[in-house]
Amino acid sequence: MKVFKMNDIDYVAAKTSEEAKKFYGELCDYTYEEIQEDFEGEASLQEKMNVLLSELSEDDTVRVGDIHMKHSMLWVRKSFEWFLENDSHNNEPFVICSME
Repeated sequence: MKVFKMNDIDYVAAKTSEEAKKFYGELCDYTYEEIQEDFEGEASLQEKMNVLLSELSEDDTVRVGDIHMKHSMLWVRKSFEWFLENDSHNNEPFVICSME
């Protein structure tokens, strides 16, 4: 799986950019042209996103260094690569990260 930056807000994990665009278009009811207009391409798997601390296993929590509170919840910064390796979406496209 790769990660694609769809616009200023959302990132989609998918096998290809076309699969990401199709999934995102159906999810948000956007036309292909609307998606193309904002599509920013493949993101680095080293980019980080917030993950709820409560969603981490004990092994992962021991290694956490960047814990912060947001909206009364504890979050950690993890890379897209880490998330994809520890996720169970079975190679189906999904929104991996949203800035909203």
